[in-house]
Order: sequence, then C-alpha cells, then structure tokens
Amino acid sequence: MRGSMLIIALLTLPLIGCGKMKKTQECNAFIDKVNTSLPEIQKAANTNSDDPKASAAAMRKVAELYDKLGADIGGQEIGTADLKKFATEYNQMCAKASGAAKKVAEAFETTDLAKAESAKKELDEVEKQEDTLVDSINKFCQTP
Repeated sequence: MRGSMLIIALLTLPLIGCGKMKKTQECNAFIDKVNTSLPEIQKAANTNSDDPKASAAAMRKVAELYDKLGADIGGQEIGTADLKKFATEYNQMCAKASGAAKKVAEAFETTDLAKAESAKKELDEVEKQEDTLVDSINKFCQTP
C-alpha cells in the first residue's frame, strides 16, 4: 500500500508542474497583451491640445484602444480560474474606461467644460481601479 501511494504521488508531481507552467504561460500572454496596449493608450490620452476637436478625437482614440484591449483580453484562452477572474475584471475595467473616454470626447465636442471635467474625473477613477487591479494580477502571477 505504501509503495502505491508513492507511485501516485510521483505521478502527480509532473501534473503540478504542468499547472504552474500553464499559469505562467497564461500570465505572460495576458501581461504581454496589456503591456503592449497601454503605451498606445497613454500616448493618445496624453495628447494635449487647446483645440476641443483634437482633444475629442484623442479621447475617442483612447476609447477605441480600450475597446480593442478588452476584446483582445476577452478572446484569450485562460484556464487558470483566478487569472480568468482577473481577466474578466480587467475586461470590465476596459469597458468602463472606454465609456468614460467617450463621455470626455462628447463633452469636448459640445464644448461643455463642466461635463468634460466630470467625465475626466470618472476616467481618473477608472485608472485608479486599473492600478489596483494590475497590482493584484502581478502578485498573482508572481506567486508560484
């Protein structure tokens, strides 16, 4: 009996290693997708212009890029339960960021500065949520 338990334990060791490998691969793919998208989002978001139309166009670009990132993340095959939960949360955050960026764009297009300020605060709040979420994802992915 003792010999068969050792064999079962030895047979499960590679499976545990495969699970870690799968988690690492999925984390790397997820992080790579986010890290390659964020610089472009930040570049569009940091477009400074005194022209409301140019500012509106920049915010529409931010919304478009967040929509694309959300779709890309949603299309990833993720089998690790915790990472899947994080991916869902990140996808939802992308939708909120896109919506807020669209509100900012609409406010610039109508030159409603009060509405623009309110929408910008909403976008800033979403970005804070993103920072917290990214920290949680990084901690999860760095844990063996």
